[in-house]
Amino acid sequence: MKKFLIIFIFGFLATSFNSYSQIKVNSSGKVGINQSNPQYNLDWSGTGRFSSTYGHFIFDNSGWSGVATMHPNSDWVGCLGNSSKKFNVLYVDHVIARAVTITSDETLKENVKNLENSLTKINRLRGVKYDFKKSYFNIEDETLKKELEKEGENNIGFLAQELKEVFPEVVFLDTTNNLYSINYIQLIPVLVEAIKEQQKTIENLTAQIETIENDCCNNNLKSGSIDSSNGFNADVNQAKLYQNTPNPFNNQTTIIK
Repeated sequence: MKKFLIIFIFGFLATSFNSYSQIKVNSSGKVGINQSNPQYNLDWSGTGRFSSTYGHFIFDNSGWSGVATMHPNSDWVGCLGNSSKKFNVLYVDHVIARAVTITSDETLKENVKNLENSLTKINRLRGVKYDFKKSYFNIEDETLKKELEKEGENNIGFLAQELKEVFPEVVFLDTTNNLYSINYIQLIPVLVEAIKEQQKTIENLTAQIETIENDCCNNNLKSGSIDSSNGFNADVNQAKLYQNTPNPFNNQTTIIK
C-alpha cells in the first residue's frame, strides 16, 4: 500500500509538471528529475540541495576542474558518517585535509606486543620512484585526464608486492579489482623502533670510543713484548725493548730520551 501511495504521488507530480518535463515517472516506477528516460529509481540531472536543521548539503559542479561535487552550504560544517554509523570503504584519488587521525585508543586493543628486529626489516625495503600508467586514469574528460596523468608522474613509495614480503600487515588487497594498496601510516611505529635500535648501537660504539680515548690519554694502554723464543706476549706492567739481532752496525743499541 505504501509503495502504491509513493508511486501515486510521483505520478501526480509528473502529471502536474508534464508540460515542463521536470519530473518523469516511467512504467517501472523509476523517477527522473530533469531526465526524460530515468535509468535509476531516482535519476536526477542538475544541482540539488539536502537540508537539515543545522545546515545543507549541496550537489553541483563547483569542485576541482568542474567535476560533480557534494559540499556543505558553508565552511567547516557537515560530516560523513558518525561514531556509531561509519562508512566501510571510501574510494578517492586525492585527499586534502588539515588533519588525518587513525583510531588508536588503548581500550580498543588487545594482544599488544613490542616490535622486534625493526632495523633489519627496514633494511630489506626498497624505496622507488615511479609513474602511474596512463591507463589507470580511465576517464572521458581529456583535459582532466591529462592533468591527472601529469600528477601521476614522479611518485615516491614502495611496490606493494615487495612490501608484502616484509610487512604483510600494512598491505591491503582490494578483492573488487585485485589491486594492492599500502597503509603508509602503519610504517611509522616500525621506523621509530628502527631508529631506537640504531641509536642503541651508536651509544655502544660511542662508549667504546670514549674508553679507548681515556686509556690513551691516561697512559693505560697495554704494552707488549716480543722475543725470539715465545713470540708476542702481553705485559700490562712494563714495556721491553730487546736487542736487535743481528745488528749490522754495532753490537749495542742506544735509545736517547
